[in-house]
Amino acid sequence: MAQPALQFFRRRGLTAKAESTEGTDSVPTVADNGMIIMDGSMSTETDIYERAVDKTFLGHDPFVTGNKRATVQGTIDLVPPATPGQASTSSSHVEALLLPCAHAVVKSSGGKTTTYNPISNSIPSASIYWYHADTLIKILGSRGVLSGLMMEIGQAARATVAMTGRYSAVEEVSLPTITVPTINPVPLRYTNSVATITSPVGGSPLTVWAKMLSVDTGLEVGTTEYTSEMFTRHRDRRATFTMRIARTDLDDFNPWAVRDANTVIRLTMRVYEDEDPGLYTELSVRGQIEGVQDVDIDGDRGIEITGRCIPSSSGNDEYYLQFGDNTP
Repeated sequence: MAQPALQFFRRRGLTAKAESTEGTDSVPTVADNGMIIMDGSMSTETDIYERAVDKTFLGHDPFVTGNKRATVQGTIDLVPPATPGQASTSSSHVEALLLPCAHAVVKSSGGKTTTYNPISNSIPSASIYWYHADTLIKILGSRGVLSGLMMEIGQAARATVAMTGRYSAVEEVSLPTITVPTINPVPLRYTNSVATITSPVGGSPLTVWAKMLSVDTGLEVGTTEYTSEMFTRHRDRRATFTMRIARTDLDDFNPWAVRDANTVIRLTMRVYEDEDPGLYTELSVRGQIEGVQDVDIDGDRGIEITGRCIPSSSGNDEYYLQFGDNTP
């Protein structure tokens, strides 16, 4: 038996590319489709079908496996492209993961924005190649969930993603040099960030001292089998939000009164990549307050507002992630 080739554990990489036909390998390349994913991990699992065998002794029944699938998960940075709103050069470097996580991209060249909105149907799939040292696992027909979109003072804008699909091959391949974007995201500071609360939606925004805004998209994903095919599908989305702010003058914003009045509000947090300011990343929520809690924020009195993201009558607009350019 050959001795194992010892490899450093954190030699990992990921490439992702949208599929034109679901479940058909789109062959992502290391030169064009490399992704930055931090603390990445991969796990495989299958369904177990037991054969209940009559036997005169204790012990497990034999079984067969089926519905094999793999999940890749980790943290991604949310940084704007160099030219938001352009036709071909304004996609986020994590778009190949955002779209299979039930989002659609809307680009405005006039507004210089690239916006990712949640959607409920026509959700594309992606091929994922996961490299770990000298092992390659191909995951096809993958869709995923964002368990957190977060903007927080002292941290870069980020999200936690988990992509699930059918793994088709486990191969021994030397870890390639994956080409990834060289963008280095900036952390949120008081000098480059702004947060607003609009109560109700359509009113005048109130600038607040915010510490954090996060959205848990509440997505559920699962597999469905038919003859000859297996699909990974989203089953539901119940997005919720959390915002931490310094206590405001209650004449300006009273979260208890807003909650009791069943008011739909808008919460927004933006970070600028430049000092001037120019390129920015924005997370915005349309929702209702469900909980109000006094909290300690670095020794100061703060308020944590939690609630549900509420779509309008047109749907698919309970939150959005936007990359833009604020320069004239």
